[in-house]
Order: sequence, then structure tokens, then C-alpha cells
Amino acid sequence: MATVLVNFGQPDDTVSAVEAVQSGEYLDNTVVVVDNDPEAEVGSPLNLRLDATVSYLPLGRNAGYAAGNNAGIRLAKDLHDVEFAWVLNPDTIPEPRALAGLVEAAEQCPDAALIGSRLVDGTGRTIYNGASVDPVSGQTRHLDIGRPLRGLSQREPFDTDYANGASMLVRLALVPIVGLIPEDYFLYFEETDYAMRCQSLGFRVVVAPESIVRHDRRSWGQLPTSTYVYYMVRNREIFSQRWGFDEGGAHRAATDFFVSGWREKIAGFRPELVPVFDGLVARAIADGEGGVTGFSEVPTAMRLA
Repeated sequence: MATVLVNFGQPDDTVSAVEAVQSGEYLDNTVVVVDNDPEAEVGSPLNLRLDATVSYLPLGRNAGYAAGNNAGIRLAKDLHDVEFAWVLNPDTIPEPRALAGLVEAAEQCPDAALIGSRLVDGTGRTIYNGASVDPVSGQTRHLDIGRPLRGLSQREPFDTDYANGASMLVRLALVPIVGLIPEDYFLYFEETDYAMRCQSLGFRVVVAPESIVRHDRRSWGQLPTSTYVYYMVRNREIFSQRWGFDEGGAHRAATDFFVSGWREKIAGFRPELVPVFDGLVARAIADGEGGVTGFSEVPTAMRLA
């Protein structure tokens, strides 16, 4: 078993997440930290703060979510020949049985390629308890958002349209068939695409109810980050094209729902930024329609903060 975390700009979060993993109940586990910080190198401040048992891999560039995690998965498999890789965001704190719960679900569901955790916020309310992808529009939706964790009665693994990439167990024996996490999204929608691919090849994606992870999302507060808006909008276009949700423009309802919600918040909080937001969304849609993938620099004139 290997746990893979990708650091980018939040070393305190990364260290806290590593410490939580190491104090968990599942002991047969090695930790790999991939550093996406462009200035990262062996002997960096983050590297020196990590336990000597942690494998540290500086990439020297911001390779994005999938490429960073894939690099960690390859390293873990090469060095330790593990059966599973636990992809875990650095802005998470897993409960002590989180990994054990994932492994138990994987053993109960040998045909599952991906196993996701239940995600909660700092108050114990649900962020993710499975998810759906609308078969017509491709709109993605987390289930049971806002419900208290204690109110969720399901105790056996159950199928979901996709696992949340903040905490996701990957069955490595199936990688020769399903591949690794698609890297060309750079950020957002890659785990949804990955789940769709796994399911299209006949494998399940399930949620492990006994695996609980707290997720402190950093991508937005009162204002969303420009990066968050750009990649969410652009990559919805890419995802919709790949899986046929763009036929007849049905996918635009999902984009409009996302955009209108944030536009209303920005109009109430920082109305002078509405034109900036509109320009950013238009750029993201155009790039998505044009097939732009990978990293894309958000122009200074389109930054929300």
C-alpha cells in the first residue's frame, strides 16, 4: 500500500496530512510526497520536515493534479511493488480508519477499479457521499451535501458515478487496462473522466462508507480563484466533448448553473469584478470548444484576486 500526496504551495497542509496518514490504523503503508512547487528540490524545507520514511519526489514544475499523482503512483509501484495507491489531497485530514475502510471496501469489491472515501467539512457535514453524472447533460453532482455524517445510514460499499479525487484508492493491477489518471485536464474533471473510463471497460467505482476524510477546500472562499473558474468551465467542455454530452448543447445547462451561482455571489460581494469574471468564463468556454488542454496561464486582466 502506498499513499500519494501532491504538494503545491501548501507545505503546512501537506505535513499535517502526512502526519494524519502515519498515525492511522492501517500500518502497512508507505507515503510518497510529490512536490509540484517549481522551486522544489531534494533538501527543500518541505523535504526536511518529512519523516525519513517518506519518499520525496520533486518534479521541478507544476505538473498538475493528475501528472503529479501519476508520478507518485509510478514511484510507489517501482520502489515498493504495491497493490493499491491511495491518492490523497494535502488539504485533507483522514480519520484513523480512513485507509483501512478503503482497503476493506476494495476487498469486498474485487471488480472495483476505484474506491472513494466519504468527505466531510470541519463541522462533520457531508461534502461527498457518492456522485452522479446526468446521462443527458453530463452535469456532475455530489450527493448528500450538507447532511450530518451521523445521518448517513449506508454501511456497505455502494456504486457511484465517480470517486472524488481528494481521497481515492486506485487498484494498480487494473492500470495496464484502464491506464492512469488522465493528465491533459491539468486540474478538475480528471477523476470524473477516469471513472467513466473504468466503468466503460467493465469495472466498478464505489464509495467506502467506513472511510471518512475531512476536506478543507482551498480553491475558493468568498471569491473563487481564477484558476478554479477557468479549469472548471474549460474542462467541463472537454469532458462533455469526450463523452458525448455536448450534442445539442445539453451540457451548457450545467455550465450556466455553475457560472450563474458564482456570478451572483461576485455581484453581491465585489460587483466591479463581474466584467472580469464574464471575460474569464468566455475565455474558458472558447478554449474548451477549441480543444485547449493542459496548463493554461490565466491572464492578469482576468484574475479575480
